[in-house]
Amino acid sequence: MKLMECMTKTRAATLGMKVREAMQVCVDYDCPGIPFVDESGKLIGRFSIRHTFYQHCIPADLIKHAHLLGNGIDNIEMEDHYTDDFMKLPASDFMLDQIIHLRPDSQIVKALALMEQFNTSYLFVVDDKEHYLGLVTHQSIARHLLEE
Repeated sequence: MKLMECMTKTRAATLGMKVREAMQVCVDYDCPGIPFVDESGKLIGRFSIRHTFYQHCIPADLIKHAHLLGNGIDNIEMEDHYTDDFMKLPASDFMLDQIIHLRPDSQIVKALALMEQFNTSYLFVVDDKEHYLGLVTHQSIARHLLEE
């Protein structure tokens, strides 16, 4: 099976986009991240919801001791003004340089192997000039296999 058979076309993030807009694209297309593209559509980075939360919303000590926290924690909360300010930040502040991508005629098994190698649940599909075409996720591959 070829990658293009289970590719999902999404919007991409562009420089100047805010966190709120980038997250909305991820939610709209049910994907964990989207690419950053330049004016010509060429990949320059990626926006990941997980990475963005990690970088801005979760204190390092909380991550380290998360297993010790009980279920009844009521005093650790993000204040509304903090959330509003966070959502207005430039999405490019959280842009990752590592871009995992394949061509549309690549085999699905290669995509799955790369996702495991780089511990990610998605990768981008690009043309010969590295212009973004869409993305592939574990879910899109599973959906395609179920439809076969």
